[in-house]
Formats: sequence, structure tokens, C-alpha cells
Amino acid sequence: MLAMLILLIFLNVILSSSYAVKHDPNILCRTCGNNILKASDIISKESPSSLYSFNDTIFNEESSLVQILRREVIFQFTIVTSNQSNCIGFGEWEKEELWFPGYHWKPCLCPECGDIIGWLFENHNPEQTYTFNRFYALILPNLLSEKVLQSLISYPV
Repeated sequence: MLAMLILLIFLNVILSSSYAVKHDPNILCRTCGNNILKASDIISKESPSSLYSFNDTIFNEESSLVQILRREVIFQFTIVTSNQSNCIGFGEWEKEELWFPGYHWKPCLCPECGDIIGWLFENHNPEQTYTFNRFYALILPNLLSEKVLQSLISYPV
């Protein structure tokens, strides 16, 4: 019995250590904790309207493109782009260009709490083909990694 307990403790230490296999963490809505996307869904879709962009390690993904974009004069957003998301596009497609030429867009809401997570972009020009015909621009401060959330609610050992 004692040997089994020691084995379980040893396995727990190994699995929770830095030697554990890298997994694909969930990225959550910061407001309600609903799953929004996987870290591996993050892509590099650069906007020519970016005020500033840089590569950073976020959500366990190295060299993720982070961009600062401005809407009108007073609104500034720090975003990442992804090819998948559980957020829900809301309303009609806006035809006015917003940060990504050739794409129409609509706000994207968390399906659980309804907070804005970012924007859904879609190519509506059948004559033009892009690497990403549909993608999401997600507001980085509105997202939270599952690992960070678990560290906030776990009792330290």
C-alpha cells in the first residue's frame, strides 16, 4: 500500500513537472471561463493598419504575433489572430474595411456570457483568394489561459 502511494506521488510530480509532454492549452473567456480556442489555433495574420506588432510567447505558443490596432480615434486593442474559435459572430457583415483589407467583419461574442471577444473576418470577394479566407481577431486582455485560471483556484501544496 505504501509502495503504491509513493508511486502515485512520484507519477504526479513527473506529470506536473517541466518534463511533462507539452499539451495544447485551452484559452478561456476572461469574464466567464468559457473555452474560446486552443493555443495551437493562433495564427500570424498581419494587419497593414497595425500601430505596433511583435512576436511573443503567449499561451504556451512561441513567436505568436501580437498587434496593437486602433478603431476610430480613441479605441485601441491588443489582438491575436486565430483560425478557429468558439466565439459567435454577431449581426450582419460590415463591409467597411477594419484593419484587414479585402475582408468583411462582425463582432464576435462569447457564447456563454455574451462579452465581446473580438471580431470575425471573412473574405467576401470570390475573385480574391487568401491564405485565410476566415479568421478571428481576438482581444488579448479578454482571454485567459486555462493554466493561469487553475493556478488561481488551486490550493498550494
